[in-house]
Formats: sequence, structure tokens, C-alpha cells
Amino acid sequence: MTALSEKSKTEHALDPKLQKILAAAPPLRSMELSAMRAHAIDGKRYWNDAPRPWLDLAEDSTLSRLVGRPVKRFRSCHSDAPPLVWMHGGGWSIGSISTHHAVFAELSQFCRRDVIALHPRQAPEHPYPAPVKNVAALLVALRGPFHLGGDSAGANLALGGLACLHANGQPVFPRSLTLAYGCFQARFDTESHVAFGSSPVSLSTAKMRQFWSFYGGTGQPFADFATLPNINLPPTQLHIAALDPLRDDSLDIEAQLHDLGVSVDRHDWAGMTHGFLHYLPDLPQAMSAIEAISNHLERNDT
Repeated sequence: MTALSEKSKTEHALDPKLQKILAAAPPLRSMELSAMRAHAIDGKRYWNDAPRPWLDLAEDSTLSRLVGRPVKRFRSCHSDAPPLVWMHGGGWSIGSISTHHAVFAELSQFCRRDVIALHPRQAPEHPYPAPVKNVAALLVALRGPFHLGGDSAGANLALGGLACLHANGQPVFPRSLTLAYGCFQARFDTESHVAFGSSPVSLSTAKMRQFWSFYGGTGQPFADFATLPNINLPPTQLHIAALDPLRDDSLDIEAQLHDLGVSVDRHDWAGMTHGFLHYLPDLPQAMSAIEAISNHLERNDT
């Protein structure tokens, strides 16, 4: 029994470097929407404001006009490789291109290709299905091959956009799909929510309840994926943080993807909490994850 207990402690131990990062983060003092939006900016400012002289960042005016929403293109080098379209997280309500600037930029550099960033309409001002429709509009507007990915609520939107287009008879076929610590079901009683949902420094079950309430996606076909629609999905890479209350969302979606015959490349990150990609390039596990994403894209470029 003692050995099992020690093993459990090791498996549930927060990585020391991530622990130091989270301990230095400004505390969230209120669950009010305005406070959470401000905290989403302030808590990642150090990484998002870091100088990146190699980055060429510009609005994609053509895509912005077609979608009716801001679309930016992150470019670190000239490349003919298919771009990566990445949907940012933030509970459908508090994230933005600005909160995920470091994620977009580092993805572009290490994957050696353009990264296309959309800021869809946000809940609660624009609840489901408005953000999904923005994602779907972007995917239809793209010309040429592309890869698709997203983190957290962005992973949900990436999957939702594909499902929405398939249901409407406009299927698109990205070369690959990458889902990083996604939220895929409006469930709060999973083992991972019970084990990790009371975190004071990372995503909590209380926050997820609030986000789903803002979004209004509970029970909706392109948001709440208790059962994935039978659509043609590309090779998919999953990134699962071991200490994330949404860990079991990814485990469930993995099983459903296997049932649909989708090729799945799963990566588990011990000692990591939800959102660890934000700490690029300072966190070694985040760098390893981005290397895995780069390899995934290269394998599926053709």
C-alpha cells in the first residue's frame, strides 16, 4: 500500500519548474467576466511580450474580410509548407489572439510554416453557435491544403467547425488535426475533475462550469461531443496534461476517434497542468510538445 501511495504522489506531482511559474502568476481575484479577461492577458504577459525579432505578424485582410472576424498570420520564415490553422482557447469567452501570442509565434517558428489565427466571436455576448460558425467560415475560405489544431476551447472549436461543415454538406479535409488539452464534454464528474478540479492556480471545475454556462453549448451537436459524429477526420494528435481536470475529456475523445478508425498519436505530459503551452519557450515539456506537433505536421504535409 505504501508503494502505491508513493507512486500516486509521484504521478500527481506538479513539475517543479511549472510550479515556480504558476506561483509567480498574478492571482485571479474574481470570477467576474471582466476580471477573468484581464487576468488572461496579465497572467501570460511575460511570454506574450517577449521580443521575437524573427516574427512577421500581419492581418490577413482577405480572410478577415471573408470571415468577418480578425484573422492574423504569424510568419517566422518563408515556407511553402501548408499553414497551420490554430484555434485559441480561453473558455470561448476570455481568450484572444493576444492571450495566445506566444503560442502562435512559437508554433510558427518551430513548425517552420505560417500559423493562421482567428479570433471568433466570444461568449457570453455571442454564445453557441456563433463561434463555431466563424470557424466554419474560415475553413471554407481557405485555399489550398492546411493543417488544423487548437488548445482547450479552441480544440473544441476546431472539431466543432469540421462537424458543422460536414453536417451542412460542405466538408473540408485538413491534412492533420492537433487537439491540445481540449474540452469536449459538458461533464464535471469525471475522475480528473474530481482529482484536479479545485486548483487555485490553473483551470478549475468552477471555471469550466462558468465557461460552459457562458457558451451555451451543453447538449449541442457541434460543441458537446458525448458522441462524435461519423465524419472523415485526418490523422489526429492529442496532447494530454496529467494534472488537468479536462484530462478525461481527451481520453474519451481518443476512444471515440479509435472507434471511427482515425489514426491517433497520443502524448501524455506528466507534471503538467492545463494550458502549459503558454509557457513557451521556457518550459521544457512545452518545447517537447511543440516538437511533436511539428513532426506530426511534417508527416502529414503530403
